[in-house]
Amino acid sequence: MSRPIKEFDHVRIKAFGIEGYVVETYEDYPEGVTVEVNVVDNPLSEEAKAKADILTGANWALFDCDRSELELIEPDEEEIRKRADKARKQEELRSFLSQYLGRWRGKAKRKIVTQESIDRLVGFAWFDDTEQDIIDYGTTHPEAPFCDFVRFIKPVLEGDLIEEELLEDD
Repeated sequence: MSRPIKEFDHVRIKAFGIEGYVVETYEDYPEGVTVEVNVVDNPLSEEAKAKADILTGANWALFDCDRSELELIEPDEEEIRKRADKARKQEELRSFLSQYLGRWRGKAKRKIVTQESIDRLVGFAWFDDTEQDIIDYGTTHPEAPFCDFVRFIKPVLEGDLIEEELLEDD
């Protein structure tokens, strides 16, 4: 079972020679973490490719590693401000999407929006930095179903799970 963690929440680290952020830990494997890396600014090193099981997207990658392989990078004032802005955007999106809780996901009306669906969309939006785009679209299109917001998420892989997870009925 995995869970987001507050003490490492989006802490900047270096692992396998590249900088990234801790985005998840595991209750059943406390030494392990999932790291997110912007591969545009930080191309994956050969060491990372060799040692880590990597899931890549259009501009980011996720990989798992042991905490012992991490080097924490102390944030500067700009980084602290960016993190605070990002956290505020994330909470604004979560608050905005809460109005969809219990509504139908799409026009087919087979599945309703759950808190897990909202949390997943917020997580994907965090990776792609599209929180404000989703809020703006939803505000200007109040009749739009929840599944319309997926258009703002970049596909991870061919046959991406985003559709399976968020658009199961459309």
